[in-house]
Amino acid sequence: MFDLETGVQNWRRRMERRSSLSAREVDELEDHLRARIDLELELDAGLVPAQAFAVARDDIGEATTLSREFAKAGTPRWRKVLVAGWAMFATSFFLPAFGTNLFGHQSWDSGYQVVWDILSDGAVPFMLPNLGMLLTLGLLRDPRPRGRRIERILKVAGWAGIGTGLLGLWILVRTMQSAGSGIFMVGIGYWVWTVSLICMAAALRARTRELVSAEPKKVTA
Repeated sequence: MFDLETGVQNWRRRMERRSSLSAREVDELEDHLRARIDLELELDAGLVPAQAFAVARDDIGEATTLSREFAKAGTPRWRKVLVAGWAMFATSFFLPAFGTNLFGHQSWDSGYQVVWDILSDGAVPFMLPNLGMLLTLGLLRDPRPRGRRIERILKVAGWAGIGTGLLGLWILVRTMQSAGSGIFMVGIGYWVWTVSLICMAAALRARTRELVSAEPKKVTA
């Protein structure tokens, strides 16, 4: 015998497995499916639940078609922020990050040169923010509200990086005032890198909030 609730739950699992829809989007479709089933049963007293379910299911459509339609409707804001963060992060490796100014002669190291020097010196802990950025790639297709630890790492590293950069600028100004030349300089690549970490942390926070709010609430007796 057909059980309506079991049928709806099986339909939901197929949607989650066969489509790229988020949990919130599947929730919206499930609400629409249930409302359409109730409407069909109300309009036609001769329908049994299995028939009403079939009509509502066919009306909503297939998972692949729905994925395309939701994609056309727009991208979640956190994904746009995430893409922007990754674009800045990648760009920062090709921009001047740190430099020296000795007796009027400036020398700059790009971001990827700085990373290579850090790895060559064995200072692996300083690569933790970059590792956190790489781990965000595994969260793009993960429907679970994960990534809080990565978010904290990136947020702390980003704001600490900005504080360190401002300290470096202050030292540079004081050195130039006293000695006429700056010893240590912070380049645009460094600033782009730090902002990318904060941007990514904001994207992960927005993603977690969206997925948590989409989870079904537990009803206590």
